[in-house]
Amino acid sequence: MRKLLPIVCFLGFFSIATLLNCYIVTNAQTSDYQKAYQDYISSLNLYRDSHFKYQTAKNEYLAYRTLNAETKAFEATREMLQKRDEGLQSYLRALRLRLEETTAITNYKENLSYLKLDSEIGWLSIHKDSIRGASSIEDLINISSQLEEKYPSLELLAYQTLGIIISARENSLRERVSTQTEKIAEKINQMKSEGENVEKLQRWMAEAKKKISTSSEKQTEAELKIKEIKVNDSSKLNSFNEAQMSYEQSNQYLKEAVSYLIEIVEEVKYGQ
Repeated sequence: MRKLLPIVCFLGFFSIATLLNCYIVTNAQTSDYQKAYQDYISSLNLYRDSHFKYQTAKNEYLAYRTLNAETKAFEATREMLQKRDEGLQSYLRALRLRLEETTAITNYKENLSYLKLDSEIGWLSIHKDSIRGASSIEDLINISSQLEEKYPSLELLAYQTLGIIISARENSLRERVSTQTEKIAEKINQMKSEGENVEKLQRWMAEAKKKISTSSEKQTEAELKIKEIKVNDSSKLNSFNEAQMSYEQSNQYLKEAVSYLIEIVEEVKYGQ
């Protein structure tokens, strides 16, 4: 029973849940994803509770070394490991639904991540079943180590999928902004052909297009940062945070482009 100590807690993994929920739009509040996300929050709370009970039972066993304390420690450890698997499963399910709702799985990269998530969810189901069959703490240690070895790849998959989700969102926004930009540019050209002075409007349009182009560059920068994350990196979260900063800059450039377009439209309506 002294081997209770090596059991690894994955509470740190769940810190990326906030990243998962960063890009919810208002009309998605009743979606399947939102329900899955709430299921995840519930699973996380159950895991935290079971981990606290595991720590308490472990400390009691280490203090008293009785058979009763050993039995309680074993049961608490088994319960905690099951809740750990369930928490990871619920997180990956929510991530899978967010990927599906955001991207509609329209290309190979998105489909590959979708299939990987399915595979890992299935692996966790099998792993959780094996915990139920454990008869000793040594069994639990061995079963736990299987997940601990897989954990870095689960973490990497989560960050990669989050990157795909954010990129899909930004691509959709940029496409809409670009469409409006072209329509407004056509109006400016029409005004120019009719002899109106559109130099100011053309300058603003050039700035808007520059912002859109820079937005695309920042997104590419973010995607490259995520691509560079390796399975055994110890600072995956830091690397992802750097990528997320580039995504935020990308989004900010799009907002600035929209501001220029609004100025152009108002100038056309009221300034001529």
